[in-house]
Amino acid sequence: MLTALSRNGHSPDSGVAHGLSGPLALLSLALREGVVVPGQREALRRLAGTLTARCTTDPWGATWPGTAPGRLPRASWCRGSPGTARALWLAGTALDDAAPRELAVRALQAACRRPPEVRRVDAEPGLCHGVAGLLHITARFAHDTGDPELAAVAADLASTRFRPVDAGFLDGAAGVTLTLLAAATDTELAWDRALLLA
Repeated sequence: MLTALSRNGHSPDSGVAHGLSGPLALLSLALREGVVVPGQREALRRLAGTLTARCTTDPWGATWPGTAPGRLPRASWCRGSPGTARALWLAGTALDDAAPRELAVRALQAACRRPPEVRRVDAEPGLCHGVAGLLHITARFAHDTGDPELAAVAADLASTRFRPVDAGFLDGAAGVTLTLLAAATDTELAWDRALLLA
């Protein structure tokens, strides 16, 4: 898959919904739950290694290139560095490897530091490619790491005025409501398993 995409002149997608991070997150979560098949750990290491090698930097820090040359994807769950960072965090946790976790934290911190015009999610409310997705991933990281910078960003994002246009889960009111409920409680919630986040 990587070779075919690279031959076309496009970078392979790193995102959870459309690229390498989705299988990485799924295999990591399965391993954490004790669902193991031959070659799984090697596949995890290879996918995590590929994403680590593809990581670049911009003035704010670590990120992953988009499929379009010269343009970062939105700081979103579906294709952006927040979703990719979460998949790397899960892989590092499943493999008990600090390096992917450290890169994941740096990448999410960088995504949060980018101004709204660069991260391009602040005008969209949804989980998939909007500010609710960035909020939820940031809150998950803040909980997992105890990082005060990420906790402050999550609190700031939670005060966003959300205006979903439909009732849906990925882009609408249902997803925004679940995100805000999760941000307002310390209770461990499981609804985001559908997004391969926990």
